[in-house]
Amino acid sequence: MDIQELRRMEAQFQEILGRELKKLARHKTIDVVVGIPFYNEKETLAQVVTTAVQGLSPFLNVKPFIVCVGDPAGSEALASLEGLKLEVPHMEFLMPEGVNGRGFSIRAILEIARELAADVVLLEADLRRKGDQGFKPSWLERLYFPLLHDYDLISGCFRRHYFEDPTGSLFVGPMLETFFGLKLRDPLSGVYGISRRLVEDYCTDLDWWYGGAGGFGVDTWLLTQAVVWNKKICEVSLGAKIGPPGLSKRSYVFKQVARSLFHCIKANEDYWLKSQLILKQPDLYGLEERDRAPEFICSLEDIIAGFTLGFDQYSSLMSHVLPEKAYEVVERVAADPRPDFRFSAELWTVVIHHFLQAYVFDDSLKAEDIMEGLRILYDGRIAAFIADVD
Repeated sequence: MDIQELRRMEAQFQEILGRELKKLARHKTIDVVVGIPFYNEKETLAQVVTTAVQGLSPFLNVKPFIVCVGDPAGSEALASLEGLKLEVPHMEFLMPEGVNGRGFSIRAILEIARELAADVVLLEADLRRKGDQGFKPSWLERLYFPLLHDYDLISGCFRRHYFEDPTGSLFVGPMLETFFGLKLRDPLSGVYGISRRLVEDYCTDLDWWYGGAGGFGVDTWLLTQAVVWNKKICEVSLGAKIGPPGLSKRSYVFKQVARSLFHCIKANEDYWLKSQLILKQPDLYGLEERDRAPEFICSLEDIIAGFTLGFDQYSSLMSHVLPEKAYEVVERVAADPRPDFRFSAELWTVVIHHFLQAYVFDDSLKAEDIMEGLRILYDGRIAAFIADVD
């Protein structure tokens, strides 16, 4: 992306942001912004908003402000908020094409909180409740209360099925531990509490928003920068999350997350090269919610088929990136995907190491091709993980 394109995108973002900031004149005494980035979750967004309002009602001296920022495709979700009778001030709008996505929606929320000098609680628009499990008003207290005790970043933690979030458990979690010394139980929960001090830092570091943080990669950026800036981090247990994402979305999200994480590692080499390999286990606020993880059904055959087909299409790239012995193992596995599918953790470690090197140093390869090749091999690792657990 050239400098002219970056300037055009930033001007577009500032135009929409400036329009919305003008509406804040009558809301100058806000303590916490509850931000909800959305795509077009028309069935759940309104309930998320009303539950959030209920959750903050016990804080009698806290003045909340609800901000919902959506994708251009979110007109129906936006319409679902019309007619809601909320007892707190609120704002909702859509981002334009070119500066849209989860990351840019979150950036807009953070900029609004910065203008108001407020803390932030970030939620997701697809949070659901089923009986006594799932999204509850008490989640707001758990995410907000630690901010009153000088924590800067509160990361939510869900009780998940083994197969629900392999990107977090098999990729992001180990990479955060290895390079940033941060051990989180659920690194991609997507829900956070953020202090006004950290909000200011996030908004000041503009370059990142065009380096992979504009989409789903924003989560890894939020976490890694909090570590690099030596912020005070804690986790809160929130129980089960109802309605986990499908496999099709998982593949799309993985590539954005992987690219952002690789970018964070590359940009912060001065930090992790000087680290002393000390793992930081964040404080855990409150008792653990004992919800039961929801069932999660996936097709091992479909994942294996995707891996073998993808290998056929990207075998030349893989032979270029991987050392000879590792490539031979991958080739053998792809050629004979037996029921006892084997793609070991050791092989996955070698894959990540060499694809990270290729991303940082190999200018002969396109970043998108590197991410797609890694995504295919990630399917192989997931298939092996499912086969081992089953």
